[in-house]
Amino acid sequence: MRKVLIAAINSYPIPYQLQGSLNDAVDLQNTLSIRGFTSFVTLLDGAATRSGIMAQLQSLVSNAVSGDSIMFAFFGHGTPGGICPADINVNTGANAIYDHEMGAILASKKTGVTCDVLLGCCYSGTGTRAMAESLPALTEKTHFFKEKLPKLKKLVKTPALVLPSPRIFVPVPDMNHCLFAASSETGLAWGVRMGDGTIHGLHTVWWCYVARNALTWSRAQIDAYVSAKVKLMVSVQDPQLEGPSAELAQLPFE
Repeated sequence: MRKVLIAAINSYPIPYQLQGSLNDAVDLQNTLSIRGFTSFVTLLDGAATRSGIMAQLQSLVSNAVSGDSIMFAFFGHGTPGGICPADINVNTGANAIYDHEMGAILASKKTGVTCDVLLGCCYSGTGTRAMAESLPALTEKTHFFKEKLPKLKKLVKTPALVLPSPRIFVPVPDMNHCLFAASSETGLAWGVRMGDGTIHGLHTVWWCYVARNALTWSRAQIDAYVSAKVKLMVSVQDPQLEGPSAELAQLPFE
């Protein structure tokens, strides 16, 4: 069985609201339906609290059995080393969900369960494992940014699916899942205004496009294409793919 948990938040406290997260949730659900997912749990805006996300993530992982494919996706604000649920304290960072907390839940995944994580937020690299020791120590204050829009206001006609040159990934032998991160652990994730005026996460737009149209591509191939397209539009955004080398070379959701 293929199951997904999607948490998406637009309605953060003023002035930190976003406009694209709920659109990303719809895009991903439509995409995963094409890829054979049949079980969807969505936590939107006020439902995507710290306790709500943690409880549903624990349920997703603990109830999955060998042969299942599961996915967790988050769209919203990120903070160094974590994600920001709807009940985040914007002054102190209280209620943030940190990388090691998500990693601890994912570590309990049963053998034979395939797991992918998609984090569509700033600072999402290393989002399911402790940040590198060389990075600055985390502070209690959460860092927010207003939604970023590239100068290109809409996506032009989508090009043919042609694989770009190989790029360097982040192999992590002891991970038991794969992470598609919209940015590096110190970088920002940007939005894009589509032709109809709606805002979507730039990384999510391309990720969903490839996942719908390149059914035989590996995780590494998906990430290579998505990253190339993202960087054409926002050169400072650095998507990151992490996981065991063998799984990076495999098809997702298998």
